[in-house]
Amino acid sequence: MVACGNQRHQPAPPNPIVLNENAKYDPKSAAESNTELGINYMRQGRYAVALDKLNKALEQDSKNPMAHTAMALLNEHLGKKTEVEPHYKKALSLEPDNSATHNNYAAFLCSQGRMAEAETHFQTALANPLYKTPELAYTNAGLCAVRFNKRNKAMDYFRKALQHNPNIARALYQMAELYEEQGAFTEAQAYYRRYIAIASQTPQSLWLGVRIARALNDKDAEASYALQLKSRYPEANETYQLKQSEQIYY
Repeated sequence: MVACGNQRHQPAPPNPIVLNENAKYDPKSAAESNTELGINYMRQGRYAVALDKLNKALEQDSKNPMAHTAMALLNEHLGKKTEVEPHYKKALSLEPDNSATHNNYAAFLCSQGRMAEAETHFQTALANPLYKTPELAYTNAGLCAVRFNKRNKAMDYFRKALQHNPNIARALYQMAELYEEQGAFTEAQAYYRRYIAIASQTPQSLWLGVRIARALNDKDAEASYALQLKSRYPEANETYQLKQSEQIYY
């Protein structure tokens, strides 16, 4: 099963702060400004500077939920696992109806092997009728179910994600792979074609394409995917698997 990254919400930076030299110092406004800077630096991969800005933001306003969410995400990037959860919990205590934060926290819990807790937060996110992007939580819930070998549940989540947005590449890929595992190759091919129409090919997706085409006796498609895999990713594990399979298959 291909390892797909989670569909995380990057906190949207607050509106830019317009500074007035004659205005009194406002710690909440300063915190919003530093949160905005921290998020932008994090998006650029400048994690050290982002950490400094977010620390300042929380010093200025410890009740800024966006700063806590951003800090949780940053600590995940930095591998500081013990420092992630307290920030998610604080953010949710300040904004209990924030579905984006519930989704992010649930994805983190799943990565820590805590499926039941993750499921609770996914469902809380999805229960909010004002949640603008439920397809992200459905996709993450599906990925979490795959992680714990709950294939049928995963497929149900991915279907719901695609009902909300038919162009979620991760959900399309996972549906293709899950159907391929079940031997439902026609269904797998349908999802696979939708996936490659919107996403770049990877070693994993090309190898999946080979397997589906081979099962359906589509020689042209099999040869095309195999050639791309060998030429573009000669050192990939999937290329090795392809070559091994050719020795057996042919």
